[in-house]
Amino acid sequence: MRRLRFLDCYLAAQSVVKDIMEAVLTKTTGNYRMEDEELDTREEGESFSILRKD
Repeated sequence: MRRLRFLDCYLAAQSVVKDIMEAVLTKTTGNYRMEDEELDTREEGESFSILRKD
């Protein structure tokens, strides 16, 4: 039962985060529900990284 409650909370939180991100995108870009491909501005073969390349 505890796992089911955790899953419900997780899915609800995920939905809230998605709604917030869509609102931010709408405010900053004017587009609603941009597709993932449009959000991914990486070049071919490039990966996301928080590390700086010196």
